[in-house]
Amino acid sequence: MPQDTPRPGEGAFIRAELRPAVAPESGQFAPLETGASPEEIRKRLDETLDDTERASLGLQDSDFSPERWQSVFLRSPEVNSTVLDREAVLLNLESGVYYTLNPVGTAIWELLNGDRPLEEILAAICERFDVGELIARRDVAALSTQLRQEGLITERG
Repeated sequence: MPQDTPRPGEGAFIRAELRPAVAPESGQFAPLETGASPEEIRKRLDETLDDTERASLGLQDSDFSPERWQSVFLRSPEVNSTVLDREAVLLNLESGVYYTLNPVGTAIWELLNGDRPLEEILAAICERFDVGELIARRDVAALSTQLRQEGLITERG
């Protein structure tokens, strides 16, 4: 007698008809070849992301071009900071505004010392927190943009 249901440990965990589609609709984009150049990856990114996804990755404008990841930032001398229980508290002495950073933000803040580009900071965050590059890239881009807008960091010239 044929068995319709797979035995435990066999077959898909979730039946195909219940799984959401995760591939691009109707094969609109062919997969990138292994070893694709940064230009090819950037082109595909521009083709596939909508504005919401672009914003969540910190890519909503040309501010985070590949060249931007080579920028080196340092903390403003007008900012006092202290770390308490792996969370930083920042005080902008000019404005009197306090900021708090979670442990990941604190690690990024500590690495923004004018010695390394954002790309190296990204790699350090990925290694230190065992996080995927896409998520870390979004966080580093978002935090560095916000810190710069608030005047807490400046680009080293």
